[in-house]
Amino acid sequence: MKLFYILFFISSIGFSQEIEIPENIVSTHNEEGIIYLFSEKEYYTVDLLNYDISEPNFFENNGFDIKGYSPIKIENAFYFISRIGGTVLKLKENTITQIDNSFNHKMQFGSTVFKYNSEIYRYGGYGFFSSRDFIVKYDFSTNEWESIIITNNEVPKGRYDISFLLNKDKFIIMGGDGVDPLNRQNRISLNDSWQFSFKNMRWNKVASNEYFKYFNSNFFNTKNGVGTINGGRAYLYFNEDLSFKTYDVSPILLKSQSRFKIYFYNDLYHLIIKRNNKMILITRTKKELFGTSITIRHIDKTTNLKVIMALVLFSIIVLIILSIHQYLYYFLITPNRLKFKNYKVNLTNEEYLILQEFITNQHIIENNILQKILNKEQYDRSHNIRLKNKFIIELNSKLQYLFNNNITNYIQIQKSSFDKRYKRYYLNLEKKKLINKAKPTHRRFTYLLILSIIFLVLWIELELSVFKTLFNVS
Repeated sequence: MKLFYILFFISSIGFSQEIEIPENIVSTHNEEGIIYLFSEKEYYTVDLLNYDISEPNFFENNGFDIKGYSPIKIENAFYFISRIGGTVLKLKENTITQIDNSFNHKMQFGSTVFKYNSEIYRYGGYGFFSSRDFIVKYDFSTNEWESIIITNNEVPKGRYDISFLLNKDKFIIMGGDGVDPLNRQNRISLNDSWQFSFKNMRWNKVASNEYFKYFNSNFFNTKNGVGTINGGRAYLYFNEDLSFKTYDVSPILLKSQSRFKIYFYNDLYHLIIKRNNKMILITRTKKELFGTSITIRHIDKTTNLKVIMALVLFSIIVLIILSIHQYLYYFLITPNRLKFKNYKVNLTNEEYLILQEFITNQHIIENNILQKILNKEQYDRSHNIRLKNKFIIELNSKLQYLFNNNITNYIQIQKSSFDKRYKRYYLNLEKKKLINKAKPTHRRFTYLLILSIIFLVLWIELELSVFKTLFNVS
């Protein structure tokens, strides 16, 4: 056995940026310039600064299948988190033991296990024809998983096999798969990105873009972002400026073993490939793997905000047009006043009643009806007719004042349609409209004011979003 490892190290010395690794490696864990390589009964440490591999560290696995667990290191201790359920193992004194009080419920296939502030979290997962949409945290005091409490109602759709990025206190998810709510046997690729703030304990949507459909659990970290490979092309997403870059990939990248993550450290990419039936850890620069970008696409995360602003602005314009139209073409009548444009006249109760009658009868009143409304019991018929005529003249004068026209008679006498011997009165407003407004007429202006305030608030939010994007303010 010792001779094997001596030969193993000698073969590794000849390649300054390549290391042959044991073929029985089943999982890896990367952090702070170190790659940990785990098999079922031992693990190795690869120092990326010196590019050398340690001797094996043997442990007893107690029958646990290490391949089905995600390794994670917290405060110099290794933990192994079940990829499908709640089981948590710990490597202690060269022995793997189960420390949790939960059970392997198999309800979180493809869930995402990550570390934040020396605590273990799990997001999403699939089980029993549904996908999870919540985050749980492992409580070391009770050795159980607890669901974290969020402070807003807006959460992303449940998903699994996602790409993710940790940026300070932000947990940012991209893409992944969900379950079709209409046919739960179908899977759908999700095209959005969300971020969870551990500081505020709330979700916020980042953006939607078709490129996010290419992002799944076979992702790799880059400088300021994440990347994925799909159809012979690499898609790199940069969270700082919300942009995608597309690359043709080198053949070496296509040979990388998908079950081992590509690790980005010190501006270099470290990946495991298979060459001549041997597992090789190699290092390559970005240019060696990706070359020149083919396309660059920027995401406008303010698109939804702009759409809302456009709708509000459209509503404001419609209200302004309606208000202008009302100003130019509408007579507004209240119980004591008649208004047209900036002109106003006071109305008597009888004038108000007659104008209402004109409104009800399409601007026409039969003479007998008009006379009946205006009749005074204390006067005889002849005097009442004179009073009616005087009333018509006075009301017509008020209309002339509103029209700023002293020549036209706006209340005109016509022959009755059912008997030519009788007459009727026709209110001619020259295509203007008489509106009976018993209530105040400022409702439209109130709506206009409210919408203007909403538009201003949205505009400020848009400017702040642009500022945050440009200067990376969180």
